[in-house]
Amino acid sequence: MQPYKGNGIFQWNTWGWFGSQIGATAYLVILGAALASKELLPGLLILACGLIPNIAGYAIWRRRDRLAPYPAIQRLMLTIFLFTAIALGVAIFYEHSGNLKYLSGATQSAWIPLIFPALMLMFHFQEQAGKKQSNTRQPP
Repeated sequence: MQPYKGNGIFQWNTWGWFGSQIGATAYLVILGAALASKELLPGLLILACGLIPNIAGYAIWRRRDRLAPYPAIQRLMLTIFLFTAIALGVAIFYEHSGNLKYLSGATQSAWIPLIFPALMLMFHFQEQAGKKQSNTRQPP
């Protein structure tokens, strides 16, 4: 399969794709699995919030011959952002219910999902700068 060639700085790269995907969701998988051994429902919900973006990321990867890399990475970041926010919502809900002592401090972590829109914005500026550079290069 020949990957779709992007017209900016983002290109398909196996290690880059799966490294960022797994790195951005590993904490949810680990937290969910560890919590599920103590409190089943919130643990499974958080575990699902870590696994679903990985399934979506793999599905996007399988279509890399039809998808440009920049919009694909933005879709993946949006998916991870949404499921991180859901996982945090679950943690805050269970923290405030008072029935779960294992999720103390979730409210203080409410800023964490904002990392992903910030990354998306940074990627946008990098892609635009890469397009400008390639447009200003003169062919030999």
